[in-house]
Amino acid sequence: MEVVIVNTTDSGDPAGWWYGDNKHAAKCDYLAEENHGKIINVYTFSRTSEKDKNERFSFLNLVEVKSSIIVDRIKKDVDVSRKRGEQNSVRYCTL
Repeated sequence: MEVVIVNTTDSGDPAGWWYGDNKHAAKCDYLAEENHGKIINVYTFSRTSEKDKNERFSFLNLVEVKSSIIVDRIKKDVDVSRKRGEQNSVRYCTL
């Protein structure tokens, strides 16, 4: 299972417009929304958009995951800590 993690501390919008590899993100099973160092929501999505003129993409058709088994596993096993100076808002994790 592969999870894409987006930091929404500043934007507050998990669908958002993100810098990164939209083709890699599209292959992920789940989207984890991180805010202030904690995973607050987990979503599925149908696909990612093409990149816009600023090289950003968006997640389309987000649906919040209600299964506590999946949400709890992702919250337990995904490390959202960052190294000092690390700024990328989109990261990937394989479980």
